[in-house]
Amino acid sequence: MNNVPSLCNPLPPIELRKHHPGLASLHMVEYQVDTTDTLESYRQIWKSRFITAGDFSTSLEFGNEIAEKTDNLVVYGRAFVANPDLPERLRNGWKLNPYHRDTFYIHGAEGYVDYPFYADKN
Repeated sequence: MNNVPSLCNPLPPIELRKHHPGLASLHMVEYQVDTTDTLESYRQIWKSRFITAGDFSTSLEFGNEIAEKTDNLVVYGRAFVANPDLPERLRNGWKLNPYHRDTFYIHGAEGYVDYPFYADKN
């Protein structure tokens, strides 16, 4: 454990692995993305599938870099809400719809199911 940075509290992933050895994945949330990989020390401890969420919706390039460098899954939550066809947009390099933070966590469909598909706009 000597090469694990002191920034990391290694107990949560170590305890999870000890008590749940068959756990398929660990999903952790990155601090607001500032192009620093704050979860790298946890990746060193957790050798199974690692899922990273964070503010990757505002930095798709950084999310892609993390995914390629670590072979982990990267979550683009806000971008997915605003772009129901996100995989196609990423695959084709199409422009993304901006998400509307003021509609997060409210009742009703606005902000959840009213974003257009790329094909519908063009």
